[in-house]
Amino acid sequence: MNKILELKNVTVKNKKFKLENINFALEKGYVYGLVGKNGAGKSTLLKSIYFENWPYKGDVLFSGFDIKKNRRSVINKIGYISEDFYFIDDRSMAENARLFSMAYSDFDKEIWEEMTKKLGINLNTNYMDYSRGEKIKAQLAFAFAHKAELLIMDEASAGLDAVFKKEMYDLIREGLVDGLTVLLTSHDYEEIKRNTDFFAVIKDRVLGEFKENIEEAANEYF
Repeated sequence: MNKILELKNVTVKNKKFKLENINFALEKGYVYGLVGKNGAGKSTLLKSIYFENWPYKGDVLFSGFDIKKNRRSVINKIGYISEDFYFIDDRSMAENARLFSMAYSDFDKEIWEEMTKKLGINLNTNYMDYSRGEKIKAQLAFAFAHKAELLIMDEASAGLDAVFKKEMYDLIREGLVDGLTVLLTSHDYEEIKRNTDFFAVIKDRVLGEFKENIEEAANEYF
């Protein structure tokens, strides 16, 4: 197996709950879906993988490298898509891209311009003035521009219309051809069922196994 992300005996917690002894490995080139009710721990798990200030116990490996020990080089290869993303609200998207691209060694300005044009993003608009859908589009374009190998998408499609959801998943599928891997969360079972290759459930503070048989995994959800 060509593993891109592996969790070994990982425990994450916040003030309300704790997820313990999480173990899974993601192979490159697929879409993996985590489904669970609001408050099940999906966001906490993803933030613990990506953000340095969300501590965890155990080992999180990206392409075999410990994320804690190799954070700067690893984060270059991960794109994080979420309503809580950290672009600067009162700066234009053009200025945000200029500032944040400095942190990514492989940022490709041509890809950025191509993606933002394709998605209809007005780069002169302040980030705070974007709709939720426009913010997600900008984040996706930025992730593709810095050549992310793994996309972590935390409820990225929540509240968005069907047209944009299709556009988003079409982009993801195009990226898979080039080896992109996606780990996404949703509380929408039907959406996960339609758009993922493997599926796991977080329920009662326990993460089930990723399974290719969606119906089998869904038995844990209902």
